[in-house]
Amino acid sequence: MSYRDDRRNKETEKDDFFIEFYDNDYDDIDEKNSDEEFDEYDDYEEYEDDEEYEEYEGDEEYEEYDELDDEDYDDDYDDYDDEPYVEKNTKVKKKLTSNQKVNRAIAILSGVIFCFTAFYGAIAISSFAGKTKAAQEAPADNQTEAEEGFFVSQNSDATISQEIKDTLNSATLEPLTTGYEAIDNSVANMLKVTCKDDMTTYDKVRNIYDYMMFTYENADASFVDEDSVYDFCNKYSYTNYFDMEMLYRADKLMASKAGDSRDYGSTFAIALRALGLDAYYVATSSDTNYLAGLDTIKGYTVVVIDDEKYVFDVNAEDIESTDSEAGVVYSFFGKDFLDLPEQYTLEDAEASIEAFGNFGTLGEFGISVVATTKSGEYSSGAVSYNSSGENLIEADTIGIDQGETIYFKGTVSGSETNTWKLIADVYDHNWNYVTEATLYNETHSNRTDEITYAPSRGGFIVIRFIVTDENGRTCTVKFIADVAGDDYYFEPETTTVYETTTEEYTTEEVTTIEETTTVEETTTVEETTSQEETTSQEESSSQEETSSQEETSSQTEPEPQPQPQP
Repeated sequence: MSYRDDRRNKETEKDDFFIEFYDNDYDDIDEKNSDEEFDEYDDYEEYEDDEEYEEYEGDEEYEEYDELDDEDYDDDYDDYDDEPYVEKNTKVKKKLTSNQKVNRAIAILSGVIFCFTAFYGAIAISSFAGKTKAAQEAPADNQTEAEEGFFVSQNSDATISQEIKDTLNSATLEPLTTGYEAIDNSVANMLKVTCKDDMTTYDKVRNIYDYMMFTYENADASFVDEDSVYDFCNKYSYTNYFDMEMLYRADKLMASKAGDSRDYGSTFAIALRALGLDAYYVATSSDTNYLAGLDTIKGYTVVVIDDEKYVFDVNAEDIESTDSEAGVVYSFFGKDFLDLPEQYTLEDAEASIEAFGNFGTLGEFGISVVATTKSGEYSSGAVSYNSSGENLIEADTIGIDQGETIYFKGTVSGSETNTWKLIADVYDHNWNYVTEATLYNETHSNRTDEITYAPSRGGFIVIRFIVTDENGRTCTVKFIADVAGDDYYFEPETTTVYETTTEEYTTEEVTTIEETTTVEETTTVEETTSQEETTSQEESSSQEETSSQEETSSQTEPEPQPQPQP
């Protein structure tokens, strides 16, 4: 192989090749390009006479090339011999092989599949994350947004009579909410997912009925104590305990998703009330359950339409449908008492209807008290009942002398029958506790009451004027009396009570412990007087007995005869 050929090969190796692949087949190479390429081979002939390259002919470094067999070079450079020489930056079009076509098709198909999977996978993950977040953020006992989706009952209503359907559809609706914000929000959410404007009253009632069976689980009977009920309703002044227990049970069921028959009955009654039906929660009496062979009190719902009473027992229906292969057959939907077991009685229904208070709340309750003295001291205080507050106000301090009388006049509003109390906590001048006394404790229906109090020792006396209504609401006005005098001298205080009506005032001074609760014991003077009166009575009795005896002896003995004069 000549030096020229070697040089040409090295130059070819240095050139940059830009290869462009086409999917089309190229069978022939353009003749023009071929001529240009072969012309380039002629240019290399000029290097034979070039002196620059002649020097390399004698160079030892390249002498070995002359000794090598041309066949070896032909084998090593077959690729260059088969392809035309290409200048730098020249593009060469090559035909794709079958394997390359298959690999390219597989790559394209894999890319499409990957993009499809990634796209729809992202949508699925986003949807799942959104539902999970909504479920986590949704409040349990105080939901303010409707549950996602609308509930549609899948049960057949073929067993429900047309009569009850027509009766429900003919009912006049007057919606009534409980006034308990959290419960009203939860019930509103229930109605949003079960009731639509274009549905009939019957369809709404049945959908709520089935929704409760689908959503809630039956649980063992639970004991509800009064303290828990009162604590639950302490922010609202409901008029009776029956309504408060209904609210407590309904909240318990909707929050925990499980409850007994009384929880179901309370919740269904509240939901139907919100819908507008005249619905009542009914709790069976202990006697009814005893006769029916039951150990616990049962609860259900009664709807009154045109003075007729219809029984709905969601809990009993739920239990029966779970245990039966037939599923829901509406054995307790809008039934007459005669069609049900003996534990469903008209007497229990009427008693519960009478006990229901329509979720009524008490009016505003409060008192105002004025304290005055003959020396001109004056103090006053007024307080209104607040379920979340202390319901107590402290009036200004009154400065009086020992034995001076304080006149208290209290007025109540928002209640008819109340209990009035005046309680004194006695301290010495250094605020050391001495004693406590209830000076007054009376229950009456008067709107005002007046009480007087005269401290018998010096020191500080905390006086509490307390009024409690028949519903247990209490308001207190507290006074502090700074009494000048000896704090070691003690004698029982006396209280004058003025029983006041709204039309006229009648005054009665109470001086004995039997006539007033404000006197703890009688005075020493009264004791001495009582003892003297007792002694006098005893002496008088003794004298009367002596006179009686003398009269008796005079009647039995003969009168003496006069003696004759000597």
